[in-house]
Amino acid sequence: MFLVLLVSACIGSGLADIERDYVNYGGRYKIRVQDDIHVIDFLQRYGNDAIPIWKRDDPEGTENPRGRMWGNSFTIENVTQRDSGRYILRNSKSRLMSVRIVDVAANTQRVSLKEGQEFSLQYDLEQQSCNIYFFPKGVQETEMVRHGRLESDADLSGCTGFQLLKPCGILNENIPTSCVGRFEIRDHNDDPALKVSVHIEASKSYTSYLWGSGGALICTCLACCLRLICGCSSGRHSDFAPLL
Repeated sequence: MFLVLLVSACIGSGLADIERDYVNYGGRYKIRVQDDIHVIDFLQRYGNDAIPIWKRDDPEGTENPRGRMWGNSFTIENVTQRDSGRYILRNSKSRLMSVRIVDVAANTQRVSLKEGQEFSLQYDLEQQSCNIYFFPKGVQETEMVRHGRLESDADLSGCTGFQLLKPCGILNENIPTSCVGRFEIRDHNDDPALKVSVHIEASKSYTSYLWGSGGALICTCLACCLRLICGCSSGRHSDFAPLL
């Protein structure tokens, strides 16, 4: 707690070098470590206690298995939202030298389709860590995949016709308009890895085509009838013309 207050005070007074970084889920994050840095502490977002994740004198004796030193950079592979927070760099005398504020966010996509087209989404997660949710507009979320298995009640949302793609994905070969909304793939910690917003354009119905075709046919018939009537009228006038 003392370290938290110290960091806050140094940030507020401008004594520490501060950088803010934004990283997508699954990406790699590096912190360049100068020669005068001896300790890196990590304060998780919304946490109260900082923990040491690297010490120059004892790099293997820290509490964080997530990152390791590569060359002169502390590197974290496959980041998740649980890596969001403050990375506090201090020298051999415990003096605060710099702070790296990291925000990890889900990957995002926007997809526009026409009704009946094929739609799929997937992410590189282990099957047991795979959870997929659907968020219809204005309706409560529906869990479509849980721990890598397609849920039987997923059709309650009206967004139907999906099959499972292993290890973590779903496929719909004939997407209906009821699937307009947002899909999310989350890991076993409920951290979102991928968010996909889906817009689906409704195709013209058979009835619309029928009415359109019928209307065109009626117009054609009327035009033909008018031509016939006009032709008959012209013929009668010529029959009763005065003789010269």
